[in-house]
Amino acid sequence: MIFIIYLHKQRNTVLSKYKTHITNINTKNIIMKIVIPNEAYELWQEELYGVTRNVTGINKEIIIKSKEIAEKFLPDIKELRNEINYGKGYVQFSNIPIDKAIPSVPTDGTVSKEKGIISELSILGVSNALGFNPFSYKEEKDGALVHEIVPVKSKENVPSNNGTVEFDYHTDAAYLNRYIRPHTLSLVCLTDKYKTGTRLASLSEALEKISKDEIDILMSKLYIHTAPATFNVNFEKTKTSVLDRIDGIYEMKVAFHNTTGINEKAQKALSSLHDAIDSVVFTHEWQPGNLIIFNNLRCVHGRGEVKGERWLQRCYGSSIIPTATVLELTC
Repeated sequence: MIFIIYLHKQRNTVLSKYKTHITNINTKNIIMKIVIPNEAYELWQEELYGVTRNVTGINKEIIIKSKEIAEKFLPDIKELRNEINYGKGYVQFSNIPIDKAIPSVPTDGTVSKEKGIISELSILGVSNALGFNPFSYKEEKDGALVHEIVPVKSKENVPSNNGTVEFDYHTDAAYLNRYIRPHTLSLVCLTDKYKTGTRLASLSEALEKISKDEIDILMSKLYIHTAPATFNVNFEKTKTSVLDRIDGIYEMKVAFHNTTGINEKAQKALSSLHDAIDSVVFTHEWQPGNLIIFNNLRCVHGRGEVKGERWLQRCYGSSIIPTATVLELTC
C-alpha cells in the first residue's frame, strides 16, 4: 500500500508555504510517498537558482541554504525522519527540483561542466533538512559530496554503481565501522530512459522471514567483507558480522557480491537472508525529479542490468559526521 501526500498551499502574512501534515497512521504496511505540486516545484527551483548566483561549487554554506529552502516545502519533517529511523526505513519523493537543462549523460563518471547544481542542492538540502548531514570519502569519487551514478566506459562488467551488469543487494560501505558508514543514502533521478528500477527492501520485514538461529549466526563475526570497487583503499577486507543490534534495533552491513561466510553454516544463513529480502523487496521505477532517501543501516538496495541511458545522483548522510566533511580513510 502506498500512502501519497500531496502538499497544499497555506498562506500567511510573510510567506506562501506548501505544507501538509502527516496524521497518526500505522506505517507498517505503507510506503510513504511525498508528491510536490508543480507550483511548489517552481518556487523551490527558483529559490535554488537564486542561491547559485556567483557560486561556482558546493560547500557547507550553500548546503545550509539549500536545507533552509527545502524546509519550506517539506511536510512534517519529524514524521519523515521517524519513518527513516524507525519505520520502513525509506521515503519516496516525486517532483523534486532539478536543473532546467540536463546535459548528456557523463560516460566518464564525472559531472559535466555544462550542468548547473540545482539537482545537487535539492538532494543535499533534503538530506540535511531531514537531519542527515551530507559527507563523503576522499577515497571515493575524489571526495565529491554528490556522486554521479552512471555507467562508465570500461567498467560495464563491474558490479558497482559504475557498471551495467546486475548489482545485487547491498548496503553502502558495509566494510567500514558503523560510525563512519553512511547512515542514509539519497538518490535523485535526472534520466532513466529504459527504466532500470532500484530495488529496495527493509531489514525489519526481511527478518520476519528467517529463523532466530539464522539471525544469531548473522550476528556472529563469521563474515568477510570486501571494500567496494569504487573505493581506492589499502585495507580491503574486514571480518565481522552481517547483523548488529543497536539500542534494540537490528541493523545490517552487507554487500552480497562482496560478503562471504567463513563456513557452511554462515554462508547458508546469508543465503536465507538473501531469499528473505527477495520476498519483501519492491522496485522503484525512476522518473526525472524522483528522490528516495533510505536508511543505509536498515535497508538494502540493488538494481537489474542497465540497458540504456541512466543518470542518478547520490549523497551520503550521517547523524554524527558534520555537514560537508570529506573523510580520509587511509590516513
